[in-house]
Amino acid sequence: MSERRASRKPTTTACVKSKTSKQVSGRVSCFRCSYAERSLTSKWVWLASMAALAVALLELPYGYYVLLRLVVCGVCIHLAVQENNAGRTGWTWVLGAVAILYNPIFRIHLNRDIWSVVNIATILLFVVHMRSMRTVSKQTL
Repeated sequence: MSERRASRKPTTTACVKSKTSKQVSGRVSCFRCSYAERSLTSKWVWLASMAALAVALLELPYGYYVLLRLVVCGVCIHLAVQENNAGRTGWTWVLGAVAILYNPIFRIHLNRDIWSVVNIATILLFVVHMRSMRTVSKQTL
């Protein structure tokens, strides 16, 4: 029995797309392809949250802004975790700070004019982040 365990060596096969791979905890993972695919799926997350932030510039009921805080906080946490896994700590801290700002549990109370500026700044931040992810994806592939 121990011979069978000893004879099992982890096999590493190259990725078809980028011809690179790395053994991680018993399974083969291609960091280049998975990062590019994550950025592609995150495109819809960015666009949806940017649209929600743009709609928030209108005068809407208070419930929409509570929902907006929940969505933007969740999106920022999701993106911050992705950036942390990719080793990009600068974006992790920036997105974490935005998540704290939009936190729906421990609210930061600002007036409507300031929130409008913060919403526009968050839209611009998402645009810059999306463009930086594009350049990272193009460079790794």
